[in-house]
Amino acid sequence: MCSSVSHVTGTSHVPFLRKLLPTMAETPKKKQIIRAWKIISPLDDPDAYELVDRSPRDDSNHFVHNHLCRMPNFIERYDLYQPRWAKESTCGTVTDFSAEGSSVLVAVIHVGPNLEGYPRVIHGGATALLFDDVVGFATDVTLALERKERNAVTAHLAVDFIMGLPVPSTVFMTVRLLPDLQDGRKLWFLSQMINPEQTVVYAQAKVLYMLPRASL
Repeated sequence: MCSSVSHVTGTSHVPFLRKLLPTMAETPKKKQIIRAWKIISPLDDPDAYELVDRSPRDDSNHFVHNHLCRMPNFIERYDLYQPRWAKESTCGTVTDFSAEGSSVLVAVIHVGPNLEGYPRVIHGGATALLFDDVVGFATDVTLALERKERNAVTAHLAVDFIMGLPVPSTVFMTVRLLPDLQDGRKLWFLSQMINPEQTVVYAQAKVLYMLPRASL
């Protein structure tokens, strides 16, 4: 047994082991820094935006708007703002709708302490829920440009959790259309959850909404 162990751990096997095990001298990859997109704050310049009507969802049995938004200490503010340049656009295509560096929708949301996961930090599931809901409104705004009644559903939602959001807090959620990724029934969006000062990104999500085949 001793000779066998000596043979296996001999110097002739060192190159093979080095291929299997990373060395401590390897340089770690640099972590990508995600910065907040700079937008016109709807709190500072409300004339740059038009308030989006949430009443259809308020009147339904919607989990977010008819429950969480109406219960104390959950979602205490949920206002959606559409930039006036988008509302007044007459270009008529989804691809042209997203100008470079522009957001198609901005949400101002106040999250209460009852959305807590870890002590005094929002639950990650609540963050994902807000991304899904806000981007859903952005999808409606985008499709309305085509002057068509069309519905889309979430097909993919990937969230990068960057920094814990303290609760209670007020946040901005900005949504951009990704025109280079649009393909047939697919609508891709990128969304950020940031502080009102636009200096901190709490989370970022890449979201795919799909149009039903019948709507093509």
